[in-house]
Amino acid sequence: AARAATRNPPNAMASRGSSSGSWVAMCILGACILLPYNALLTAQPYFEDHAFKGMGFPFTSMLIYSGFLSTSQVLLTFGGEALMLRTRMKAAFASALLVCLLLVLWAVLTRQTAHSSALYGLTLATLAVLALSNSLMQTAVLGVAGAIGPEMSAAVMVGLGFCGLVILGTSLLVQAIESALGVDEATAMQA
Repeated sequence: AARAATRNPPNAMASRGSSSGSWVAMCILGACILLPYNALLTAQPYFEDHAFKGMGFPFTSMLIYSGFLSTSQVLLTFGGEALMLRTRMKAAFASALLVCLLLVLWAVLTRQTAHSSALYGLTLATLAVLALSNSLMQTAVLGVAGAIGPEMSAAVMVGLGFCGLVILGTSLLVQAIESALGVDEATAMQA
């Protein structure tokens, strides 16, 4: 009993019950970090096959997203003290909502207008904002998790992995439904 008390002081044992909720919350935040990136990956075939046919959207969109994400993360790493974590999270959530609305708008407009090159530029600019938003969120969540301790950092990492599995499962489910309904690429492109 003395050894157990030494390894697990009373405060640590008492806080374990309340930390499980925190662990789950950090896990969910970890999953949310990757959702914008996975949404972009999931939407690329639509934009390439329908909205911006032959314009190299998958390559260009990943170049824009990765470039802005990496640059902003470097800037936040070395000068991020100017932005409080709370400010980062508020900006990240607000800009993520704005990006979602804009991407839906651009997708709808590409079906109704012939100005695909202008919408292509607007979509790429929106992806740059998405990268900045995701950078703010990543640095804030990982910063908070690191400040709380290794258990919370592990929770964020579990959330990151879980998000990837959910997206993979969703993709496989969509492919199975398309296959069951007899929807092939040619049929999908006519829709």
